[in-house]
Amino acid sequence: MLEVNPKLYKVILDSLPEERKQELLERLQFTEILPFLIRDKFITIDTEEEFKKLRFSLLYDGKGKAFVYKPELLRFITSSYDLEKLLIQQPTLFKYLGDKIDMLADYDLKDIIVKNPKTLNYIPEERLDAMGEYRIYSMIYSKPILARQLYHKIGINYIIDLIKSVPKVIQYLPDSVLRQLDKYDMVSILYKKELYPYMEPIIDKYIPDDKDYILDRM
Repeated sequence: MLEVNPKLYKVILDSLPEERKQELLERLQFTEILPFLIRDKFITIDTEEEFKKLRFSLLYDGKGKAFVYKPELLRFITSSYDLEKLLIQQPTLFKYLGDKIDMLADYDLKDIIVKNPKTLNYIPEERLDAMGEYRIYSMIYSKPILARQLYHKIGINYIIDLIKSVPKVIQYLPDSVLRQLDKYDMVSILYKKELYPYMEPIIDKYIPDDKDYILDRM
């Protein structure tokens, strides 16, 4: 019943004698209530041994919310793999990482962003910029919707390559980018004739006078 309605747990635990409470906590610590038990100090994690006992449950069993309630638990994370898994679950934890963000290589950050695009709202801008154009291009290639937030961090040649490779990226690009495409870019893109249905509306909107030139070279 507690797992179905976790709001009941505190009332019930507070009503139990200490010995019975500890018996129940032993069972509850491996349930979905664990983050609440940590938040409300029914379970404390002050040592590495205590953390190891609950590590799998906290990191890999969907209970990462405990770190949001108690960010100081991050001190027990010593593996970039564990940190990556946790941040995919709980991207707001980027706010509490401090120097611990240096545990993450660029490819770790790429995996985190691609698996949970919401993390972009919390990753420091300077760390994103340090990843470089190619890494950002590869993220958009893997997850085209990321173009909405990252288009301005790559050059027009990368944009053109993305359009050729994953044309659905077009729907995520703003007008300010699409209007940069000139007739020569269009000819290059339309080397793949199957892309014409994607590009025709853009040609008609921004460079209608060049449409014949483009069509003649398809």
